[in-house]
Amino acid sequence: MVPIFMPSMWLFAIYWNAAWASGLGLLWMIGRIAYFVGYRTAPLKRYPGFFVQSIAAFALLFGALGRIIYLML
Repeated sequence: MVPIFMPSMWLFAIYWNAAWASGLGLLWMIGRIAYFVGYRTAPLKRYPGFFVQSIAAFALLFGALGRIIYLML
């Protein structure tokens, strides 16, 4: 997820707001920690952390792409 997350966060910070990008980045890191903890206890407990980090990464991705497309029109 890092190759998706890092450019998305960078572009979101450029085209939207750096404070929101850092907040979503923090949410992504919390999700990754929850994923790790869940994976260590039982593989089926990793899903909540996966969904949290996925939501944060895709919010950054689609937010950045949406803004870029909007500015091109």
